[in-house]
Amino acid sequence: MRRVVIAGGAPSNASMGRPLVYAGASVVAERASGAGWIDELSPEVNALDATTRAALAAAWRDDAFAEHASIAAFTRVAMQLIAVAAPPELLEGAHRAALDEVRHARLCFTLASMYGARWEAPGPIAPDAIRHAVCDRASLAREALLEGCLGEGVAAAIARASRDTAEDPAVMGALATIADDEARHCELAWSILGWCLETGGAAVAQAVDDALRALAAADFSLELPAGVDAAAWASHGRVDPARAEALHEATARSVAERAWRHPAMAGRVSVSPRRGAARSRRA
Repeated sequence: MRRVVIAGGAPSNASMGRPLVYAGASVVAERASGAGWIDELSPEVNALDATTRAALAAAWRDDAFAEHASIAAFTRVAMQLIAVAAPPELLEGAHRAALDEVRHARLCFTLASMYGARWEAPGPIAPDAIRHAVCDRASLAREALLEGCLGEGVAAAIARASRDTAEDPAVMGALATIADDEARHCELAWSILGWCLETGGAAVAQAVDDALRALAAADFSLELPAGVDAAAWASHGRVDPARAEALHEATARSVAERAWRHPAMAGRVSVSPRRGAARSRRA
C-alpha cells in the first residue's frame, strides 16, 4: 500500500499518477468486469509462488484504478485552469497528461490481469469529484504543489526505482513509460504553480506557504505484503518499502527547496520538509 498523508489527515494517493481528491479522500471508480482496458503484455509469471503472484496482481490492480482516477484529476485541472484564464500551454499540458493517464491505466490493468487478477475495468466515478473543484488561483497553486510537485514527483521517483530493480522486460517497459510521463506531469505542476504565484499576488503566496507547511507534515508509508518473496517482488517492478520512504523524503525536501526559491516567496520563513521546523530561506 502506498499513501501520502497530508497534514489534517487528507490522504493523497501516491501510487503512480495524480490523485483525484474529493472531500478529503482519494476517489477511484467503482469496480466492474470486462476486458476493455486490457492490452497485450506478457510478463513471465510461471516461476512465482502463489502468494507473491496474487500480491503482484492486487498491486497492479490498485495502481490501475489510481491511474484511471488520474484521468479525471487532470480533466478537473483543465476545468480549473479554464476558470482562472490560464494560458494555452498549461491547458494543453493538462489534456496531454489526461491522455497519458489513459495509457498508464491500460498498462496497469493489463499487468494485473497477466499476474492473475480477474479481468476488471473501471465503472462509474463520482461526478461531484470532478464538478465541484475549487476554481481560484490560490487553491490551484496548493493542489499543484501537494498533488503535482510532491505527489507526481514521488510517483516518478518510485517508478524509476521500480524500473531499475525490475528484470521482466514487459514490466520494465511499462514502468519506463510511466516514469517518463510522471516526470513530465510533475514539471507541468511546477509550471502551474509558477504561473499562479506570478499572477495571483499575496493570496497565492500565502496558500503556497500553507501548503509547504502541510508538506512538512506529510508522511508516507509503503508496506510489503505478508508472505511475498521480496526478491521476486523487486524483480517484478515493486519498490522496496524503505527505498520508497527515502525517495519520498528526498522528493519532499527538493520540492520545498525549489518552491522557496521562487521570487514570490521572498521574505517568508521556510519550513523543513522533514520535521516541520521553521528555518531561513537561505538555510
